Amino acid sequence: CQDGSGNANTNDFTISFSVASGTGSIFYIDINHPSASNSNPGTEALPWSTLQRINTATLAPGDTVYVKAGTYSVTSGGSWTTPAIAPAQSGTASAPITIAAYPGHTVIVDGGGNTINAVLGARTNYVTVRGFIVRNAGGWCFIAAGSGASSHIIGVILEQNECSGITGTGVANSAGFRIFHTDNTVVRNNLAHNDPIIGDNANVAGIFLEDYPDSGILSACF
Repeated sequence: CQDGSGNANTNDFTISFSVASGTGSIFYIDINHPSASNSNPGTEALPWSTLQRINTATLAPGDTVYVKAGTYSVTSGGSWTTPAIAPAQSGTASAPITIAAYPGHTVIVDGGGNTINAVLGARTNYVTVRGFIVRNAGGWCFIAAGSGASSHIIGVILEQNECSGITGTGVANSAGFRIFHTDNTVVRNNLAHNDPIIGDNANVAGIFLEDYPDSGILSACF
């Protein structure tokens, strides 16, 4: 792939984007709030305390979970097919579920170098993940993945995120962003950098499109 001037792309990449607004309820996660607790209702005054609360939250189409500034640890869970942090419910085409850094806030998610894990992403339909900095992921910073070739997810958007420092020793085909068993997935305005090749049999990509039979992936140049 080449840029607009005809120069070959490097391992870093950026892609422009537009942002849609949510239409449902708004929830908050704020690790630095003195009253933060995962037993709270998730309001701005009584926010949740960890990203793991996203996994158990009952979200509806149009809902938004805002994460406020801080460093959040995600050192367990996830696999090469499942993100450690992802909503369990689906949004709709007109009302996606959005997981986003609060506007103007720097939200860092540290994967702790877990050997095989995907930190953040989507496993259901019409989910948007926006504005996170993921570092020290084991194998993949962000993932959008259905459960199989006959069970795709649709309408996922990964935008304005950053991935660096993948550390999973010997994990083949690591990537900043891994996409498979999906349809109409959008990956835009993200940055992947400083993700070294680890081990003799490992590869690291900015975006890895899994091209299994009937995977729903169309090859593209980013």
